[in-house]
Amino acid sequence: RRQLARVHDANGYRSDSTVGPVARAIIRSFAETVRADGRLPIVILFHEKGFDDHLYALLAPTLREHNIPFLSTHELAPASDHDSFMPDGHFTAEVDERIARLALTAARRARRTGVATLRSVGRIRQPISCSPGLRYPPGRV
Repeated sequence: RRQLARVHDANGYRSDSTVGPVARAIIRSFAETVRADGRLPIVILFHEKGFDDHLYALLAPTLREHNIPFLSTHELAPASDHDSFMPDGHFTAEVDERIARLALTAARRARRTGVATLRSVGRIRQPISCSPGLRYPPGRV
């Protein structure tokens, strides 16, 4: 807990820690590498129970700035919603399936149309954040 307190508190990730700059650099490098290979980067932000939307707050500006499609679990299963989590802290199978369905649907849509967008799928309404449509070679997702 002491180590965590150095980088995170009740308000989110601390601005004086190296977590933000390092995480943003990793995200940018990942997207550059994937795009250089002609592929579509899709980032999923997994929020832990009790961390609210803190990872989203930390990384969403970078993801949007670099037009990296992403989804954030805080919109599907808020970290404060204990029913979304098993006792060990992992998501329930239902939440896992919703996350997987959204990511797979986005990848299939990009493969079919050449446009990478993340939109609501099925019964889930507006559950994910997205960058504007991005064009990628069809079949290279």
